[in-house]
Amino acid sequence: LTKPDLIARGEEESVVETLRNVKAPLELGYIMVKNRGQDEINGKVALSEAKRKECEFFETHPHFRKEDTALFGVERLEKRLSEILVERIKCSLPEMKTQVDAALRETQESLNGLGDAPPETTPKRRKLLRESAGAITRDVRDASYFTMYQGVLAENKELRMVARYRKGASRFSDS
Repeated sequence: LTKPDLIARGEEESVVETLRNVKAPLELGYIMVKNRGQDEINGKVALSEAKRKECEFFETHPHFRKEDTALFGVERLEKRLSEILVERIKCSLPEMKTQVDAALRETQESLNGLGDAPPETTPKRRKLLRESAGAITRDVRDASYFTMYQGVLAENKELRMVARYRKGASRFSDS
């Protein structure tokens, strides 16, 4: 609740009932604060001075001075909001941990699917390059000689080099 200094006379008890969370109850209750007024802002009243005036206001007010001090002040509001935030974070941590663990597992599986890391030394890189080039050369040779009848080429005859060559050659002969 704000602007306690602007409460109309005779309405203080109604405001106190609200502050006690009796009238119009809220799950987290209420805290009343007295912020600087526009004249104090224009007059550049320091925040420390404003806090002092706020404490003094609640300590001397005929209706509010009788109430629990935990219901008043910006400092108490800051503390309560921090407590609520910490509670919410604690409640959210298990679910957040579960999500992070799942993302970590998924990422690790993806990384594992990439295979081994590339070699770090030049001789090992050259060896990998020779092996890869040899494997590609064998695949191209086998495909061109029509001897590779497994996998994609067995299922899709139109991908075989001889079939592609004949199809391409027939376009030239038709013209």
